[in-house]
Amino acid sequence: MYKHLLLLISFFVVSNSLSAQFNQSKKENKKTQKIRNKNFLKIYPDSASKALCFSLQGGYQIPTGNLANRFANSKSVGVAIYLKSKSNFCYGITGDYYFGKTIKENNLFKNIKTVDGNIINPDGGYSEIKLYERGYFIGPTFGYISKIFSKNKNSGLSFWLSAGFFEHRIKILGDNVYQLSSDYKVGYDRLTNGFAIQPAIFYYNMSRNHLVNYRIGVEFLAGFTQGQRNINFDTGLSGRDKRFDGLLGIKAAWYIPKYLYSGVREITY
Repeated sequence: MYKHLLLLISFFVVSNSLSAQFNQSKKENKKTQKIRNKNFLKIYPDSASKALCFSLQGGYQIPTGNLANRFANSKSVGVAIYLKSKSNFCYGITGDYYFGKTIKENNLFKNIKTVDGNIINPDGGYSEIKLYERGYFIGPTFGYISKIFSKNKNSGLSFWLSAGFFEHRIKILGDNVYQLSSDYKVGYDRLTNGFAIQPAIFYYNMSRNHLVNYRIGVEFLAGFTQGQRNINFDTGLSGRDKRFDGLLGIKAAWYIPKYLYSGVREITY
C-alpha cells in the first residue's frame, strides 16, 4: 500500500514539474515572438519607403452642376498605379468607371411613344426600355503624403490632384425597337466628354508591417465638357452644348505596394 501511495505522489510531482516547464516554455515563446514582432516593426522606423503601388478603389458620388440635371447619385470602381518616393511624393495614373441607374431626363423618347406613353416593339406589343448612367475618367495623378495625423513617416493626411479625360452617356437597353437601333441611339444617348480635374484629400495608411495599406477620403471631379451629338432627336436641338459636370464623392482604396530598395539593407535586432 505504501508503495502505491509513493508511486502516486511521484506521479503528481513529475506531472506538476512537466506542466510548469511547459507553461514557462510557452511564456518564453510568446515573449520571444513579441520581441521579434517589435524588432520587425523597427526595421525602417526613421525613414519613408519608396514603393510602386497598385490600387483597387471604389466610391460613391453626388452629381453637381449640369450633371445633376441628367443623373442621380452614382457609384464607381477603378484602379490606380503610382510611384511613391522616399520624399512622400506620388506620381502615376488613375482611372474610374462610373455607373448609376437613375436618369432624370424622363421625356427622352417622347417623339416615339404612343399617346398612352408606350413604345411599340416589332411584335406589336409594348417594349420595355431601361436607361443607365455610364461614364469614366482617366488621367495622370499626383499626390503628397504629409505627417499630419500619423507618427509613421509613410502615412498621414494626403493631398492629390488628377487631370484627364472625363466622359459620360446614357446607356439604352431594351427590346429590338427599330427607332432605338444602333444607328438611332446616338440621338438619345447624350454622349458628353472633355477635360476634367480631380482634387482629393485622403487619409493614407502604409503600415510598418506592410500588410494594412489603404487610403480613404473625399474628392471632387470638375468636368469642363461638351456634348458630342450634332442633334438630339427628342428635342430637335443641337447636342453640342458646353457644360460643367461635377461629381462630389467619397472614395476608399486598398493598395499593394512593391517596395523598391536601393543599396544593401542592414537589419539589426
